This record gives sequence, structure tokens and C-alpha cells, in this order.
Amino acid sequence: MSAVLAAVDLTAGFPGAEPVLEDAAFAIPDGARLALLGPNGSGKTTLLRSLAGSLKPRQGQVVFRGEAVGFSRSALREHRRRVQLVAQDPDEQLFSADVMQDVSFGPLNLGLTDEEARARVDEALNLLGVTALAERPTHQLSYGERKRVAIAGAVAMRPQVLLLDEPTAGLDPAGVSELLATLAGLETTVVLATHDVDLALGWADEVAVVAGRRVRQGPPSMLGDAGLLGSVRLRMPWQLDLLHRLGVPASPLPRSVEDVARLLGAP
Repeated sequence: MSAVLAAVDLTAGFPGAEPVLEDAAFAIPDGARLALLGPNGSGKTTLLRSLAGSLKPRQGQVVFRGEAVGFSRSALREHRRRVQLVAQDPDEQLFSADVMQDVSFGPLNLGLTDEEARARVDEALNLLGVTALAERPTHQLSYGERKRVAIAGAVAMRPQVLLLDEPTAGLDPAGVSELLATLAGLETTVVLATHDVDLALGWADEVAVVAGRRVRQGPPSMLGDAGLLGSVRLRMPWQLDLLHRLGVPASPLPRSVEDVARLLGAP
């Protein structure tokens, strides 16, 4: 599967600080659901911001479908049509008086007609399950609602790649399940940064771990590498940990309680 978006020999960090990524390589397969893992301060957000064009790398390149991304104003404007980043804190992105205005801001700035922009906004609000909030002032939204509206604003741009920084942080279990179900219905490549190894195993078809200023990437079975996860202060997903303790091979890879039960021969 070809990469839709990649980092090549990327060295990056915020101004005035040591780089948190150095000569890092990372490739997002077209159409993938990719979970990006690592502890706080490891460079997950730096990587996402670099890929989105929000942070210019100190060295290396960001590549979209084989072409290096430029950092001129016009090049970034075009890149942000194709790649959208949703920050961990929704209040970094919500600034309009009400939900409809906020979600329509991006499409209107693409030069679409009011009718075209409204169609995109209606579609995004429906996909994220927040149509009933269209006229609600953004300051009256709950935290979970604000997260959904921030994602709706990105989805309304119809990006080819959606980068989500800790989208499930602060949500209750029902909210997490609803959000993942929503993401499953999007016809776009999705990268989800998270600390939740259980979520990553159950949701992703590829995983990446930021460790030692580099990125290790592979299939979800990589989450069975206790040494790698321990080096970044993460644990194995409960499914893999349980089977390892019982001496049962984790094949085929268990993603759910039902998968574990089948491997254990439970009725």
C-alpha cells in the first residue's frame, strides 16, 4: 500500500527547545487507520504538527503523495485542503459564536459558494452526530461536544488525511465508543495519537511508537513487544498480556474479548 503522507529524515521540535524528533521516518498508508503511541513529551504532537504543516521541520521533509510539501503561504494553503489536524484541546480550534459558524469557517475560506459550504457543513455535523447543536453557542457545549464539533470542522474540509491528537482524552467510555464508531464511517485516512494501547490494538490496522526521537512502525502485533512498550512507559494491551501469561499464542491477533475467548476455547 502506497504512502499518502510521510516524514523523511525529519528533525523537528518547538522553537528554543531541543528537537524531540531526529532523522525520524514515518509513512501513513493510503486509507489506513493508524494509531500513534508514545509517552507525554515523546514527540507525537510535534510529528502531527509537522505533517499538517503547522510546524516547519528543522531538517528533512514532509511528503504528500510523493511530492515534498512546501512551506510558503500558498503551498500550506493547498496542503491544508488535503491534511487536517485536530488538536487535543478543542478550545484551540473553536472560536466562532456558534457551531454552524465554526464548522463553516474552513469551507467558506476555500472559496466555495454558500450552498456548497452549507452542504459540507450539514454532512460533517451529521457524521459527527452534532446536527442538533448547529445553533448552539460554542461556549455552552460540553467537553465531549466540543471535541466532536472540532472534528466536524476538520471533516467539513473533506481532507484526504485526518490527524487527531488524543481525541479520546477526557471522554467517558460511551463517548470513546461513539467517537470510534464515527471514525469508522469516514472515508479518509485517519491517524490517531493516543496513550491507550487497548484502543490501538482494537481499532488500528497499523501502529507507530515514538521512542528515542525516532518512530517505530508496523502491524498491531508490534504491541506485543513488551521491551519496546516498556521503554516508552506503556504496557501491553490486556489481550496480549493475558495470553502471554497463560502461554497461549496470540494468533490470530485478538482484538476483542470475543477473540480472546475463542483462543482460550471458551464456548
